[in-house]
Amino acid sequence: MTWTSKFGKHLYALLPAVYRARDNSVHDASGAVVELGDLAKYLDASGEMLDKIEATLNQRLADVFPDNDDPDGAVCQDWVLPYLAALLDVRLVSPTAEGQREEIANAVAWRKGKGSENVAEQIAEAVAQLEVEIQEGWQRVALTPRIGMPLIPATALGEENDIDVETEPASRIANHPGLAAVTVDFRRHSRAIVADETNPAAKETVFGDSDTAIWWRQANRHAAPCFPGSYEDVSRRTVDLRDPNWRQGFYHPKRLLVHYKPEPGFFMSANETISWGDVPSTPELIQYEIIERETDTGMASVHVVRGMTQNPVHITGDKELDENVIYHFENVCLDNTLTIKSPARVELEKCAANQLVVELADESEPVLNAYSCLFHQITALDGLVRLEYCTVLGEAIAKSIQASDCIFLEMIRKNLTGPVQYPDQGCIRYSCLPESFSGWHLLYEESCIFLQPTFYSNVYGEYGAGVLHPANPDGLCYGAEDGGEMGAYHEKRYCLGREAVIDKLSDYLPVGVSAALIPDERLLCAPPDTTTS
Repeated sequence: MTWTSKFGKHLYALLPAVYRARDNSVHDASGAVVELGDLAKYLDASGEMLDKIEATLNQRLADVFPDNDDPDGAVCQDWVLPYLAALLDVRLVSPTAEGQREEIANAVAWRKGKGSENVAEQIAEAVAQLEVEIQEGWQRVALTPRIGMPLIPATALGEENDIDVETEPASRIANHPGLAAVTVDFRRHSRAIVADETNPAAKETVFGDSDTAIWWRQANRHAAPCFPGSYEDVSRRTVDLRDPNWRQGFYHPKRLLVHYKPEPGFFMSANETISWGDVPSTPELIQYEIIERETDTGMASVHVVRGMTQNPVHITGDKELDENVIYHFENVCLDNTLTIKSPARVELEKCAANQLVVELADESEPVLNAYSCLFHQITALDGLVRLEYCTVLGEAIAKSIQASDCIFLEMIRKNLTGPVQYPDQGCIRYSCLPESFSGWHLLYEESCIFLQPTFYSNVYGEYGAGVLHPANPDGLCYGAEDGGEMGAYHEKRYCLGREAVIDKLSDYLPVGVSAALIPDERLLCAPPDTTTS
């Protein structure tokens, strides 16, 4: 037995050496205690109570500061947030606890800067944890030049040299960035480029799935845009009087254009990758343990493989698992084919799996039980499959199936080849099914919709795979039983987060101004660095 309490170890160290010498503790060659003696065990037991008292005091202190983001310390408990919000008269709209903490912590600062572009950007990034770039609609509207319109100095827009309107030729003056030019100059291209942070026009953005921000500015504002419709397009347009949504109604004096980086889903370049052989030997990435758990049929051995990083850990290579146990995977991506041989069963939580094959024949208890997962293909020819908040990009093959709040892109069948044969029994509720299933009544269906969903990517392993695009109807984005989105990212609350941004911005924008959220894949690519070319 070794130390179980921090304070117990400290108390033992504070004792006079004579008492520690008389104790029957076992020490190693360096003098450290490896087996506690009677006195040490007594102090260790007392120290457990002191540890709990310290943790209670630390939590009490943390509950007063909702912006406490110390990853190694106590953070404000979620249930306290509504009380703090009421104290500061904050209307909480974020669907996540992290976003609500930001709303409370920044309440005063946001009120001071109400109506400014900086506050709007901070709100969007805090409420939904999105990386955004803001454009004001009035700056994108075509204007008729008029006498007395002030010219913005070229240096204020990031250009290296200002233009002397008294001495420069007309052709050079026409390229002045401060002019409200509408006609596009096709001799040049307009796009974002890397800039020094001291540049007055520089902005800071985190591109792609990197953790490092890059400073950039807009080059050649009057030139032809390289990527129309993106945050890099600053050309002026005719007023658009349509109601704003993700693809229209942007160019209007009463609009705020919020270009946001599409949500990544399970697949990011920052994910750690290991092979199956490294699973037991990498505790910093994978926690592997064997536990006993009571089931309906008695005690069962459960082999737990849990990713320990913030993003799911990728496990590569084909693998067959055949012990008479339950295999439980959590926060991992199974990039190849995983075969669960009979009599084993498998459970997955917040995972992605490419090809999952389960061979056990059992229709009374699930041979596959998945929660909040993304699959490419599932095969359980002789067993019952139970899915909750899952997305299946390919075919789901199962003898019986139970699904709630799921999305299926392709067939649900019980046979691999030949004419389609539907599963024998099961239940599908609050889920999205292909339109071809609208006449299928073999399974009990409740509150299901029949359509083809739109994802950022339908390809397993790509950025944004299985993430719902804002083009989807409300019945899919808010069609789950609890009002959230269907599919694998229900727990991440992507769709609710977007709505929360629009709702929150309505309190902080000038009267009559409305926001439009625009998914922008250009924010996945860092701008070029022209200073080194």
